[in-house]
Amino acid sequence: MEEETFPVVNKSTGTTVNITCFNDDTIDTVRYRIGDAVNIHPDRLRIYVKVQLDRDYYSKDSRRYFPIWCSY
Repeated sequence: MEEETFPVVNKSTGTTVNITCFNDDTIDTVRYRIGDAVNIHPDRLRIYVKVQLDRDYYSKDSRRYFPIWCSY
């Protein structure tokens, strides 16, 4: 598991905070860390992500696909 640190910008206050996540964290885990960093409940967040993925990113590993479209 690799640890990644990235900036989170709070658009309402203009402040930037760095958070650290593991590359295999679930979407919910990342949402909770962002919510904690900006002091807003994760359900009230609107999160935009800029990322470039390989064409076969989801087909290589189904664990990457199901959390996006399937609720447990």
